[in-house]
Amino acid sequence: MVLSSYVGATVRRKEDPRLITGSSMYVDDLTLPGLVSVAFVRSPYAHATINSIDGSAALAVPGVHAVITAAELKQVLSHYAQESTGGETGEEASEEVAEDAGIPVPPVLPLADAKVRFVGEAVAAVVADTAQIAEDAAQLVEVDWDVLEAVVDPYAAMEAGAPQLYDEVPNNVSVIEETVHGDVAGALASSAIRVSARIRAPRCHPMPMEPRGIVAASDAITQGLRSGLRPRRRTGTATR
Repeated sequence: MVLSSYVGATVRRKEDPRLITGSSMYVDDLTLPGLVSVAFVRSPYAHATINSIDGSAALAVPGVHAVITAAELKQVLSHYAQESTGGETGEEASEEVAEDAGIPVPPVLPLADAKVRFVGEAVAAVVADTAQIAEDAAQLVEVDWDVLEAVVDPYAAMEAGAPQLYDEVPNNVSVIEETVHGDVAGALASSAIRVSARIRAPRCHPMPMEPRGIVAASDAITQGLRSGLRPRRRTGTATR
């Protein structure tokens, strides 16, 4: 039956049985020649500089192929952004951000280089034969941190002297937008009652129980890629 409207209609889900019974195919169920797994070393701090990363103990674990950091990525990614560790506070930042300064877009790096800016930011990737080996070895990677002050209140983050996430974004303000229609100043001046308020709204973000993953391999016949897209259960996989 073709539904003319989904509002108020009972729509039967067809994909659930194979997912909830474990009979579906997942990325972890796929095995290709040379398939390896990756686990990430993540920051336990909301704001910190990275002095050094020592992956020697992880590399000594049997089955570990590589410990990759921003330093290694720079050797293969020519346009990898260079970060600065300066500007930890807004003492030298301007008091106000010019409205016509544009919207600064700081780089979002695959692996943090000099500084981390949120809990869980990846700083290293451990590649190993299995997900279990990669996860265990990731625990052996030693990171020397200098923990910086962090702010979680948006109003406090805009104050002079507040910790700065990005040197090129003074006072942590990315953009100021204003829309004016009519004589706003005149209307406010003649108003009998004026109300000022700060309105807070909770942050919302979709959090799926399991993300999507893909396994792809080169095809010698078509000179392209063969891929299989499936729901994913555990740590991501990669081919070498």
